[in-house]
Amino acid sequence: INTKKLVIFAGAGISIDSGVPSWGKLIEEIKNELDLPDSEKDFLKIPQIYYNERQEKEYIEKIRNVLGHKKLKHNEIHEEIFELNPEHILTTNFEDLLEQVINKKSLPFSVVKEDKDLPYSHNTKLLVKVHGDLDSTSFVLKEDDYLNYSNNHPLIEAFIKSVFASKVVLFIGYSYNDYNLKQIVQNVR
Repeated sequence: INTKKLVIFAGAGISIDSGVPSWGKLIEEIKNELDLPDSEKDFLKIPQIYYNERQEKEYIEKIRNVLGHKKLKHNEIHEEIFELNPEHILTTNFEDLLEQVINKKSLPFSVVKEDKDLPYSHNTKLLVKVHGDLDSTSFVLKEDDYLNYSNNHPLIEAFIKSVFASKVVLFIGYSYNDYNLKQIVQNVR
C-alpha cells in the first residue's frame, strides 16, 4: 500500500452479500431454460448455447435479469476494498456495485468498461471491468467471448499483463476452482 503497488482483483464472491448470484448459480439459471442433459457442466458452453438458441437480445435480458441489473446495492465488502487504498481494482464482475462506492464517496477512480475507455481515463487509479459491464452488450460470459478475448480486448489484456508484472495483486472473491482465475493465472505465466 505504501509503495502504491497494491491492485485488488475482485471476483463474484464480493457481491454475493448484495444478492448477486455466484457464477455457478448464474450458469444454473441459464441452463434451467435449456434442454440440456444434467451431465452438461461446461460453464462457457451453456451460455453459448443459450445465446445461439435465443439470440443476443434475449441473452442480454436474461443475464441482466439474473444479476439484478440496477436493482442491487453495494455492501461492506465493496467499501472495505477501497479502504485498502489500491492503485487499481480489476474485476470480472458485470454489475455496478463497485461504481456505486466510487460515486457515493467521490473517489478518484476512472471506470474502464472496454478498451476505448482506457486511453481516456481521467484518474491514475482505475476500476477495470475486465469482462465488461451490464450497461453494454459486450460482456464476457460465453465461449466465443473467451476465445476472442485477445482480439476484442487487446488494451485491457495488455494492461492486465503489465499489472501482474509490476504490482502486487490480491485476489478477493474468487474460488481456487474459478475458471476465470485459472485462465488469468495461466495467461500471466
